[in-house]
Amino acid sequence: MVMDQDRVVVITGVTGNLGGAFARFFVQKGFKVAGLDLDEDRINSLSNEWSNGYSQFFKGFVCNITDLEQCKKTFDDIQNELGPIYMLINNAGITHIQRYLETADPIRITQKVMDVNFMGSVHCTHLSLPSLIHQKGIVITISSVAGFAPLLGRSAYSASKHALHGFFESLDAELDDLQFIMVCPGFISVNEQKRSNAAIHQKKKVIGPEVLPDEIVQKTWRAIQKGKKLVTCGRTATLSYLIRRFIPSYYFKRMKENLSKEL
Repeated sequence: MVMDQDRVVVITGVTGNLGGAFARFFVQKGFKVAGLDLDEDRINSLSNEWSNGYSQFFKGFVCNITDLEQCKKTFDDIQNELGPIYMLINNAGITHIQRYLETADPIRITQKVMDVNFMGSVHCTHLSLPSLIHQKGIVITISSVAGFAPLLGRSAYSASKHALHGFFESLDAELDDLQFIMVCPGFISVNEQKRSNAAIHQKKKVIGPEVLPDEIVQKTWRAIQKGKKLVTCGRTATLSYLIRRFIPSYYFKRMKENLSKEL
């Protein structure tokens, strides 16, 4: 698949490690990148990375994706300033690692995780669709192992990722002119500064082997070119997908054994 450059790519959660890796990749390829995030200081810091040679390809927008009215204004601004949206990368998300009955106010936590991970992606996609359909564009959604398999201690997070698959795979069935890709990494390598805004509560910072953001970006780019709909990134994600699909009882037993040690 060959894409014209100088097209607009919208990336949510752009100041995180994975969002930043996507932004750098598309900026360096000559695409115009609109980066959304809550943190204006981090957006400015990211912009400064490209002050020599690439600054004209990136523009940051402060936006709370859980607020539909704020999203409407932001997406209007993006298209007025940069042009029609060709690609949307639903990357923004928060995580929560804790057993449900050990969670203080689990209903509130579940609602918060669903608002950011699921409804935030729905908001951004809904507002982008007219442009995406006209451009015959691409919607990339960052899911997780938790999107196709249960994970101990991640009931809210897993619910939000399962919801993304249900929504976007069904939307894919309705909209033939768009390319939809679900990207399912294992545990993403992040630095502590960028991790802090992504987690509500985590006793342990990482469970299992990590996958590098640049590896996820490269695999996603290959999926775009090959027309793939699902991408697993990292050994944990790939093995989990296969075992969950073909030997679900074995997956459930081993997942509980392994993750119980970590919580």
